[in-house]
Amino acid sequence: MMLFNKWKRFVFLVCIVMVTAACTPGEMPRGQFQGYAVDKTVKEVIAKFGKPAEENLKDPNRPVLTYHNRTFDTDNYNVQDPKTRVMFEKNKDGKIVCSSVEFAL
Repeated sequence: MMLFNKWKRFVFLVCIVMVTAACTPGEMPRGQFQGYAVDKTVKEVIAKFGKPAEENLKDPNRPVLTYHNRTFDTDNYNVQDPKTRVMFEKNKDGKIVCSSVEFAL
């Protein structure tokens, strides 16, 4: 009987964790996303965050990747950002890396 109660508690806990995770807006806070992206190459950013919703590769020296619903603003009640733009440009070594990230509300 005691084993059954422990099992019920475990299932309940797993359900609570799943519901909480499903309610979280976006995937990560803005700062965390930006910290992972800055100074990374296009391939490294795509490997970390997956395929972007939009890719602007018109200027090969300044590509822009746009992700949808990936970030949220912890300073604004965790409001989800519809778009997160990752901008790249050449660094001082001539390597194209993420120079900045823009969050659109």
